[in-house]
Amino acid sequence: MGTVENLVCLVGRMFYEDKFVVALEILLQDRVVTEDTLGDKMDITQKEASGILTRLRQDRLVRSVSRIEKTSDERRFCYRIYFYVDRSDVVDLIKYKIFLLRREIEEKGRQELSRTGYVCTLCGCRYGELDLKTLFAGDRRMFLCETCGGELAQSAVEKEKEENEQEHQEFMAEAAPILECLKELDERVIQETDIDAEIARMGDEKAVEEDPAEESVPDETLTEYLSEKDQEPAENEEDYGQYYEQFYCGDGD
Repeated sequence: MGTVENLVCLVGRMFYEDKFVVALEILLQDRVVTEDTLGDKMDITQKEASGILTRLRQDRLVRSVSRIEKTSDERRFCYRIYFYVDRSDVVDLIKYKIFLLRREIEEKGRQELSRTGYVCTLCGCRYGELDLKTLFAGDRRMFLCETCGGELAQSAVEKEKEENEQEHQEFMAEAAPILECLKELDERVIQETDIDAEIARMGDEKAVEEDPAEESVPDETLTEYLSEKDQEPAENEEDYGQYYEQFYCGDGD
């Protein structure tokens, strides 16, 4: 796998359950999937595959396009959704997501530091700096606890500070391979995925994989189709349009 594929897999393993990781790996390998093809490969129902793909699409790791296509017998049309990972888009997305996560952890650390305030030396009550203006005893030139009257001493909330620092270190350690991939990719031009070409390739591969012994539906002209239905060809354009719709879209069976 190239670095883009490595990047997506690393993100999947760091932030998602196993089923999403498997789905991402299949998407990267096949380059484009539908709900039914993913379900077949993961040995799950189409509904379960749809749920996985919907979540990944909501998180913008996966994109989708829809097409109206003929069915295998070429007598009906169906609505089909294709899912894929856009190489260029997903790299930019991951950069942004990592930036947001780092900022969130750093902001949490700043908030913990801002909570550095005062604690009562007698009862342990804590006060923020905004509370001090009402707790200052001018005659004694000190801050006093409003609960017990004890003297307030400055406190640094050391436990929360240590926990935040540990969280930041753990995140940076886990994200190190992702950051390394992003650093590599900064020096490269990532092309957008040509989804039309991938869908065409998927169709070609499917045609090759079809069982040659399977009976195929012969190509039929509209006139032959009408003959099978014991119907006479339409004499006017309106009737012809009805037969045309029936021939290509199915007769509602």
